[in-house]
Amino acid sequence: MKVIFLFLVTVLVSLYFVFDHMTDGNGVPKEGLIILMHYALGEGEDLVLESSYFPESPVIEKELSKMKVGDSKKVKLKQYEDWRLSYALNGFTLTKNEDGFSIFQHIVFDKTGKVYTNVRTPFGNMRIYDNEVHKVISCIPFDVHYRYHSK
Repeated sequence: MKVIFLFLVTVLVSLYFVFDHMTDGNGVPKEGLIILMHYALGEGEDLVLESSYFPESPVIEKELSKMKVGDSKKVKLKQYEDWRLSYALNGFTLTKNEDGFSIFQHIVFDKTGKVYTNVRTPFGNMRIYDNEVHKVISCIPFDVHYRYHSK
């Protein structure tokens, strides 16, 4: 099973590079791929995520505009509001800092078969249920941290 999952991850990473090249780096949900790979292979260690996209996310920008420095809030979004962000994080805690913002989320995929992610592909949307990941490999929950400092 682990070999199958690693093969799928290899295919996803290959597609990532193809689509990244095709879209000049603007259309690839690399943060989501990093989180998925870390969930499967990271052994539960915290992940400090890097992203040049998060400061440009319309959802994050909108939420920050309603917050004061020092405020923290739980942010849930609908996928159509920000596809790329939704592949990586949803139900995260956003904190507005004096010099930027930070994000925290505990990552654990649902095992009930009720939660899914719509994945946009050049061939149409695919619905992938969270519990499918657990059928292929033993994943260990972990915490994601992100910090942005404005210039």
